[in-house]
Amino acid sequence: MYPTPERRASLHTNMAVAWWMQGDPRQTADALLSAYRQAPSEVQGRPTMRKIADDLVVSHPRVPAVRELAKALHRAS
Repeated sequence: MYPTPERRASLHTNMAVAWWMQGDPRQTADALLSAYRQAPSEVQGRPTMRKIADDLVVSHPRVPAVRELAKALHRAS
């Protein structure tokens, strides 16, 4: 479908933004994790994605996918 990991990660980051706008922290974290698994720099290196990830960790630390995302990004939740 998408030839490069960065393109596949971009699909997931776009979905993360949509889920975040819908107010669904679990789906947002799942999408960010999927993006991170494809191309970590697409989550770590993009200020918008870092902001969403930071907000998730602060606002929804008990959501399992958020804890997994925090661990992947080397953060304590």
